[in-house]
Amino acid sequence: MRGLLRRIFSLTPTRVVALFILLWIGVAVPLAFADVQRPWLYAYGGVTMVYSFFIAMWAMLRTAARLRGVLNEGESPDGGLVLESLPQAAVILGGNGKARAFNMAWLDFFVLARAHVWRKPYKHFCDPILTRAIDRARRTDEPVHDLPLSARTPLADNVFFRADIVPLGDGWLVCVTPERRAGKSEGPYYEEDRLYQFGRVGASLLPELSDRLTALRGKVADREGQAALNDALALTGQLDDLLQSPTAKPATIQPGRLLKSAAQIVAPAFDRRKVPLQLTVRDHLPSINGNEANLVYALIVVLLQALEAAAQGGLVSAHARAAGDDVEFLIAAPREDDASPDARELFTPTLTGPSAGLAVARQIIREHDGNLLHHTVKHGGAQFLIQLPRADSARE
Repeated sequence: MRGLLRRIFSLTPTRVVALFILLWIGVAVPLAFADVQRPWLYAYGGVTMVYSFFIAMWAMLRTAARLRGVLNEGESPDGGLVLESLPQAAVILGGNGKARAFNMAWLDFFVLARAHVWRKPYKHFCDPILTRAIDRARRTDEPVHDLPLSARTPLADNVFFRADIVPLGDGWLVCVTPERRAGKSEGPYYEEDRLYQFGRVGASLLPELSDRLTALRGKVADREGQAALNDALALTGQLDDLLQSPTAKPATIQPGRLLKSAAQIVAPAFDRRKVPLQLTVRDHLPSINGNEANLVYALIVVLLQALEAAAQGGLVSAHARAAGDDVEFLIAAPREDDASPDARELFTPTLTGPSAGLAVARQIIREHDGNLLHHTVKHGGAQFLIQLPRADSARE
């Protein structure tokens, strides 16, 4: 009650005008029903009009003075007006996660209406990937800087941006800086990049297939020949499965099976380079939802990138583990040198090269409400972290 009275008696333009209107109605209505002569009613109306003119002038002058910094009293000006001075699209979230202020750049960038954002929880107007980033920041109470993300607008356009999520009082300030990206004619298409990555896998499988077919020449009739023939057919079957367009509907997937499928496909490439691939899969991992063929493709890209970064005779390790509401795949490889590639260049789409596959792989992961991160550990090599939401948390 004390806080309510303090807010009522605070001298701010909005509250003064509101109280004036209430007082005017409170007097005008009884006068209308009372037996009061018309000259007195006209006089009352004229006095209130003159008084309202001065009240309006006072409110405008006071607001202008406060916005210019002349006055520093009462409540702060509209947060949206302050955010308009920022070069980024920005929104302020309260402690309950609802939007308290935002600028027009936020609405224009994500193609949203004011009613979609104002006093709405951020989960209602933020992309799922940005929502999960804000969830992690609020859960860990740690700011997030320069996080590369992408989102799909209601107009079915993809927008690329970098997000900063920092604490602000009892809430959070979310700023978005748009990224300039090449047009579709200058960037890779998913199907074309799939053929490029699968060509790399096929190139590593063909020598193995050739060796086994050569061994079959004198062994077709016996059991060993049949076993070698079956192995060769199994390898060609893997290639055939990979080249099929991944049109399967989303399903529940076991993370261990997903990682083992990708590791089995890239195993010949690791054998040719004499780089061991060590898998560590925790027991009873929570399942995930998604398109298995697309996720296997994304894991293949990351494993091959780790193979390229690994030193000759080094070891590439792949871990699958549960982490809170996520299932994580950590793929680490010692580098041949200590040079750390620029993460922006590593994931910026190009027509050829490793960044083409990694950009597509990260987009696949993000379409599954996850994320693909990369960092280099000093004297430890390159590490890729794939985060995917567990099936039960995704349903919630």
